[in-house]
Amino acid sequence: MTRMKQRGASVSNHHRQLRKEIALILAVKLLAIVVLWQLFVSHRQVDVDSAAAGSSVLGEISPATSLSTGSPHDQ
Repeated sequence: MTRMKQRGASVSNHHRQLRKEIALILAVKLLAIVVLWQLFVSHRQVDVDSAAAGSSVLGEISPATSLSTGSPHDQ
């Protein structure tokens, strides 16, 4: 029975050490992401012109196209 207790304590210590290592790795990765974001992304700014964005998404709409009604076969 004492062997089982020793084995359980050993596994518990291993789990505790593994948790510490994982937490340290996650903290280092998070720090790396924050540093990279600060260096390369945070100072960038994009100016968006709503008319230009709309025309790039929807394409140019001519007045004749927007006013026509019915199907093209009716003409």
